[in-house]
Amino acid sequence: MAARRILVVDDQKRCVHCDAVKPLQAFHRQLSHSTGRTSRCKECGKIWARQHPERMRAAVRRYRAKRPRPEALSRAEQKYRERHPERVSVQRVRHVRRRSVRYHTDEAFRTREKELHRQRRTAKRVSLAGCPKSAICELCGRPGKRIVFDHDHVTGKFRGWLCSSCNSVLGKTREDIILLMKMIVYIRNGGIIRERVG
Repeated sequence: MAARRILVVDDQKRCVHCDAVKPLQAFHRQLSHSTGRTSRCKECGKIWARQHPERMRAAVRRYRAKRPRPEALSRAEQKYRERHPERVSVQRVRHVRRRSVRYHTDEAFRTREKELHRQRRTAKRVSLAGCPKSAICELCGRPGKRIVFDHDHVTGKFRGWLCSSCNSVLGKTREDIILLMKMIVYIRNGGIIRERVG
């Protein structure tokens, strides 16, 4: 069977996937192609992307590696955001929804996101503390336990790196100094001494 030729006639082109003749606007631009448009129409391209997600992600990674995105927004992007704030907000909502669906369906993606969130949170807290994270609890001095960032819940000021046990004690006693002193007396006395009846 002879190979089918793809021709552009009267600003129309045949899609290699659905074999339908469509206007050029129905095809994405592709400068490397002889016609300047992709061989698949936009609708067929969406179907192909859904059927081959891994190949699509690999193509996106290759594209981004060749064209690294600058840190600052380009002038055109800034103008677009200023002129169409409603479109930007809708796009942002769609992006958040897509990430949410992927977070709850993709185990590897969820694990990676949790690790990144943990790293960002730790880096932020080390910056607020002004000192590196301690390997031991600064209250009980026991090593090998999970060390957490302790802070004043009223002022937000950093107080120290504590193990999760010491931090939980402070939280469950609501940082009440009188209650903590009563607990010390309770332990020293071996419990509450009650008078025996009878």
